[in-house]
Amino acid sequence: LTFYLWHSDAVPKTAGELGLLNTAVALYVMFAAMDVVYAPCHRFLHWAPVYPYVHKHHHRQVFPAQGYLDAGNEHPIEQVVGLSSTWFGVYCAVYLTGAHAATIFAFFNIHAALAMLNHSPYDIEFSVLGFTYSVGAHEMHHRCFTINYAQYFMFWDVAMGTWVNYEADHRAAMKAAKYSASYMGPRAKKAAKDVPPIVNANA
Repeated sequence: LTFYLWHSDAVPKTAGELGLLNTAVALYVMFAAMDVVYAPCHRFLHWAPVYPYVHKHHHRQVFPAQGYLDAGNEHPIEQVVGLSSTWFGVYCAVYLTGAHAATIFAFFNIHAALAMLNHSPYDIEFSVLGFTYSVGAHEMHHRCFTINYAQYFMFWDVAMGTWVNYEADHRAAMKAAKYSASYMGPRAKKAAKDVPPIVNANA
C-alpha cells in the first residue's frame, strides 16, 4: 500500500490537491466497488464443493466476539479474495475520482476497524446513502451461514435473495433464514435437527 501511494502518478499526495471528489466521494466509491466483488465472491466461498476447504475455517466461530482475532482468522485463499476485493475498490476510486493518498489510507483503516467490529459483541448499525453497516447482519451470517454475504451494501444481498433481518433468538433466526445445513455434512445436519440454543445478542 505504501509503495503504491508513494509511487503511483495517478494518486495525488499533497494537501493542496484535496477536494470533495477525491476524498468523500472516493471513499464512498471504494466501499461500493469493493462489495460489488466481495459479496458474490463471499457467496462462492459458501458453495458446497468449495466451503469445506476454505471458508469453513473462518466459520468455526458461530458467535464471533474477539474482534480482529476472529476477523483475521481466515484461510490464505480467503485472504487473497478479501484483499483483491479491497484493491478493486481502491483502483476504481483512483480511476473514477482521482482518490487522494490520504483517502486511500483512511479507507484501509476504516475498513479494518469495521471488520473488527463485525466480529465483536457490540450492536452497531448505521446507514448512509445505501451504505448499510450492521454488526447484527454479520452475526446472522455467522449463525446461519447462507445469508447476508455483503459487508457494507446490503443491496447486493437483497438482489441475490440472501438478505435476512436480525433475529436475536437463534431458532427464529434459523427459521427466517430458511437455514439448510445440507452441504455441511452429517455433524451439521444433526446439529440443525437438535434444539438450538438461544443466543442473546445483549448478553
